[in-house]
Amino acid sequence: MKNILCFVTGAAIGSIVTWKLIEKKYKDLADEEIASVVETFKEKKKRGRPKKEEKIVDEIGKVNDIVTEEEYSTDDEDYTVEVFGKEIIIPYIISPEQFRENPDYDYKTLIYYSNHVLVDEDDEIIDYSEIDNMIGNDSLDHFGEYEPDSVYVRNDEEKTDYEILKSEKTFSEINRESVD
Repeated sequence: MKNILCFVTGAAIGSIVTWKLIEKKYKDLADEEIASVVETFKEKKKRGRPKKEEKIVDEIGKVNDIVTEEEYSTDDEDYTVEVFGKEIIIPYIISPEQFRENPDYDYKTLIYYSNHVLVDEDDEIIDYSEIDNMIGNDSLDHFGEYEPDSVYVRNDEEKTDYEILKSEKTFSEINRESVD
């Protein structure tokens, strides 16, 4: 009886260790593949850009490197950072009640699909380089903070409030349905 118990315990422990190792391996492979796809799309977009836009995208990237989680926190009221001697106002998360409260601001609705595609009201895909400047570098991580399927962002630079709605479908599923 003791031998059977030792065998079953050993098999269970071995199975758990194997499962964890395989899970980590495939997660790492998936992360590498996602990074590769993102880099490929960035390169395709970059090749077609004029030089001036490349410089702007580089500066936006530098701004995102400078901004820390503490500077981006919604707990304080200062959403500005100085970059290259110019003060930049960073987009920030707002509550649903604050959305559309300022009559001088435009408002736009964006849809964030389950395959990480963000589109505007015209179903135009928003380029990754535009997302940070438009709604901030971590706004898509705030679903569930106020509501499970929506996030609200204020961009004082553009004088625009954004409502970002989360879809359980992929972008290609929606486009396929609209063609049928």
